[in-house]
Amino acid sequence: DVTNLTFRFRPQSPLPAKGQMLLQLPPGIEVVDPPTFTSLMGTPVRFTLIESTFLYYTPASFPYYSFDQVSVFLSTPEPVPTEYRGASIMLSGLGEVPLPANVEVSFTIPSIRVRPYTGMSGTFQIATLLSGENNI
Repeated sequence: DVTNLTFRFRPQSPLPAKGQMLLQLPPGIEVVDPPTFTSLMGTPVRFTLIESTFLYYTPASFPYYSFDQVSVFLSTPEPVPTEYRGASIMLSGLGEVPLPANVEVSFTIPSIRVRPYTGMSGTFQIATLLSGENNI
């Protein structure tokens, strides 16, 4: 079934004017018909869908890195073909006025399809960003 998904949360930091919000969905949740815009507390904001991707990580085996006298070299990240993250949604253009901390923020994502089975799926994660994609 396709339904709408409403998010409500209270950010611990103020959301800047014209900022951005990145929402990471758990695997198995699909945005069927992504809109171009959605509403964030009555203000239209741009909605950009970023498709699911495989997770990349640095192997956890020793050594974690190697070094010479000057530089540290990290292992090259490789995909884990059986693990992936769900789609991400970027909401941008959060309005002309900053939102203070601890104020309830809400928005709805239309056309969500959840996975057809039960059990743990993962977490939803939200990051707030400045308009230049720098974390707050």
